[in-house]
Amino acid sequence: MKLETSCTDAGMTLSWEDVLKDMNKMVAGAYTLANLHAIHSMQAPGLEERKKALEKKFVEKRPPLAYAKLSGRILDDTPFEKLVTHLPAELGRGPITTTPDHRIALGEQKAISRLHARIQWSQTDSCFELQCLGKNGMFANGKFVTKNQTVKLSSKVPLKIGNARVYFLCAIRSTISTMSGYKIIQKAFEKAKYHKGLTSMTADQVCDQILESYPKSEHELGGKEHLRTFITYV
Repeated sequence: MKLETSCTDAGMTLSWEDVLKDMNKMVAGAYTLANLHAIHSMQAPGLEERKKALEKKFVEKRPPLAYAKLSGRILDDTPFEKLVTHLPAELGRGPITTTPDHRIALGEQKAISRLHARIQWSQTDSCFELQCLGKNGMFANGKFVTKNQTVKLSSKVPLKIGNARVYFLCAIRSTISTMSGYKIIQKAFEKAKYHKGLTSMTADQVCDQILESYPKSEHELGGKEHLRTFITYV
């Protein structure tokens, strides 16, 4: 059997040595690409975890999202303010706390039952409603509400339970309140590029662009310094 010492392709004659060299290069290239893909696959989860950790830290200092707020005075004209962050929300007697919860305590007044009222959302009427559960009843918008009676709630309705006098205030959500930190930064870059022609920005410029694009949002973002720190680490 005769072994050829060359290979002819497209009119060109190559030695088997050159052919093997080219094949080795192709194999080496494929091996490198496979390794890069494997490395990228291993790094991706790590990057995703870091992104989640940064987002979580950013959210922790932002005020909690709320459906509404109760604001007024209880006991001896003691100022009172509580966010309604859970539905249904239960109002009643108990020690006052600042932690957001489904239960809203109005102080240790005997005239207030442990479970005196419940605030919930009516899917049928697309509005908030309050159900009185206390034996002593309560007042809503100046009208007496008896036990087991349910009334509709709108923003700025005054409520009186025992000596507690509060207003029910519906939340006014801004566009930025439900955005993630990364989405806010993305929007800032888009606005800066479209309106100012900028393609790169410093952390301070991004921070200023966000506050300029969303006026009065500093509190919702946890403060300017907190926002800048998040941008720096992204």
